[in-house]
Amino acid sequence: MFGKHVTRKIAALCDGELAPERAHEVAAHVERCERCRKEYDQIRFAVELAGHISPVKAPPSLWSEIESRLDAAKLPPSSVWRRALAYAAVLGFASATSFGLWYYELRERLELVTANRAPSAFEAAAREAHLRRLADELEFDFVTSSPGTLRAWIRENAGFDVSVALQRPPEDSGRFRVLGAKIVEAGGALAALVGYEIDSQPVTLVTAPLEEVQDAPTDFAFKKRVSYRLDSERAMKLLTWGANGQAYVLVSDLPGRGTEACSICHTSSERRRLIREAPLKAAR
Repeated sequence: MFGKHVTRKIAALCDGELAPERAHEVAAHVERCERCRKEYDQIRFAVELAGHISPVKAPPSLWSEIESRLDAAKLPPSSVWRRALAYAAVLGFASATSFGLWYYELRERLELVTANRAPSAFEAAAREAHLRRLADELEFDFVTSSPGTLRAWIRENAGFDVSVALQRPPEDSGRFRVLGAKIVEAGGALAALVGYEIDSQPVTLVTAPLEEVQDAPTDFAFKKRVSYRLDSERAMKLLTWGANGQAYVLVSDLPGRGTEACSICHTSSERRRLIREAPLKAAR
């Protein structure tokens, strides 16, 4: 286990480049180290942000401005640095423009819609797994109360990451508890099941790569569309969506629409408020 900070390992952890044992060690350190946890949160934000940036064509006037500034610097026309600086300037402009557009206009918004079709095989598998939990018939493959350890185990055994928050805010104290994980088949895909509790109420999360799920939910580029389904027979709520290449289903009998279950990933008060207050719309 690490005795010092692991900042040099965090980027590799986020990219899934560490060996399973090392990933487990780094994740465990990040979970208990405030400094490394802040670094981890920043890198994760940057990775997610990069996924929203799309190419932007630079205006012709920018090239003229670059040429005049390079001429003023008296760099030789054939200089490698001249070309490198020009491309760097254009890339910087495109990235800044994309970020500004994303941040102010196209940030991921939440749309909560009522399900208008029969449950998919992916949703049905999550529902049945949750019912087995309620009947004490489901055993986890891996039992842990540590979100970091759980994520490392899923990466090793399922080959993908699950965005379970590593650090809980003060208001979650005594309310939120991770229990364990299991590798299951859902919608024709190898999926990870995460079991946890909120206020002692069981919540089941099932996730798998979107491209491997039959009848998968849509992964929208600049908003998150969550399908809400009420299973009136069991008073269960199912929340289904696609995001960042993953398909997700949350199953619970939490109050309201069950959106409190989303706190497994979302820890900011503003994001939680957005989720809690999202109006329920009819699917088009």
